[in-house]
Amino acid sequence: RSLVNDADRELTDEGFELLVQAGTPFVVEVFSPWCGHSRRLRKEFRVAASLLKGHVQFVRVNAPERQGIVQTLGVQATPSVILYRGAGQPPAALDKRVTAHDLTTFVLGLLYPIMNSTQASIAADMKETMDEKGIAIALCGSRVTSDQL
Repeated sequence: RSLVNDADRELTDEGFELLVQAGTPFVVEVFSPWCGHSRRLRKEFRVAASLLKGHVQFVRVNAPERQGIVQTLGVQATPSVILYRGAGQPPAALDKRVTAHDLTTFVLGLLYPIMNSTQASIAADMKETMDEKGIAIALCGSRVTSDQL
């Protein structure tokens, strides 16, 4: 099944359990509808979801309506951004006001160190192609060259 980034999709308890059982990483925005900070995070969360589409799924949890999920994730306040890494690894929280750049850096920094051999092979192929063609990419305003892969 392909990863769908639906940054506007609110998780149900059943949906959360299905994502956890799938064992693939996903990012959760825990929000309160009345919270101004939660509303400001929406745009940044959507941008990050768009940038990372196909790499990790982004979903939302309405904290007042889904207290069970909030407790499972250990969320103390909204808004909160949690990366559920799967495969028996503890969730990781980003506990500050974030921009899309902060969010993508946080997610990529935690996901890429756990690359499997297939992902490492893909990264090596990308590096080789970038070197051959003299290509550099930009992610959230940061220039990334093949040497940094």
